Amino acid sequence: MNVLVLAAHPDDEVLGCGGSLARHSEQGDNVLLVTMTNGESSRFTAPETDRRKLSLRKSCEVLGIRDCKSFDFADNALDKYPLLEIIQKVENDLISFNPSVVYTHSLSDLNIDHQICSKIAHTVFRPQPGKPCPEIRLFEVLSATHWGSSESPSFCPNLYIDISEHLNKKIEALSAYSDEMRPYPHARSVDSVISLSSFRGTTVGVANAEAFRVVRKVLKKKDRL
Repeated sequence: MNVLVLAAHPDDEVLGCGGSLARHSEQGDNVLLVTMTNGESSRFTAPETDRRKLSLRKSCEVLGIRDCKSFDFADNALDKYPLLEIIQKVENDLISFNPSVVYTHSLSDLNIDHQICSKIAHTVFRPQPGKPCPEIRLFEVLSATHWGSSESPSFCPNLYIDISEHLNKKIEALSAYSDEMRPYPHARSVDSVISLSSFRGTTVGVANAEAFRVVRKVLKKKDRL
């Protein structure tokens, strides 16, 4: 199975679905991680962005992700580009991968790059006759999904993936992004990540889980109902 992850910044993929990606890799799925920005240029200069790229490579090694592509759009400024311009630059790479499942951000996220990234996925993989229509799973990112205004749409998961045996991989992958993590009780802390996975897990009767919002799932003629 081809699994595409479309993330705004390096580290979003681990926070949002790192345990699930470790499971995909373990079961032999082909995972492509695409990041839209370097996650640093709005705050730092070249040395820091280079370090973030190294963190990305280390994290991918831990999760078993062999294929990674990064675009160089400005960090925290995806809204400065016309959406059509972004689509034209990334569409061929995303469609040619022919994913069965796409993981990306929720529109509930406070971060503007996350919101645009979600719109990109929905636009590129819009339903059209004769073209693949993959399952789209929206993930949650601590310090973004739950910081939105009360007027924003809430993140309401309808899919839970048991990561009880892969939480350690998620935490190990996060250690590659140590510069981005914060001490507890900050939302972007290791303790908060573990707490969320425990909460999501016990919601459905397992030790640890990641939660997703499935916005589209198409059963083809050959699939069982």
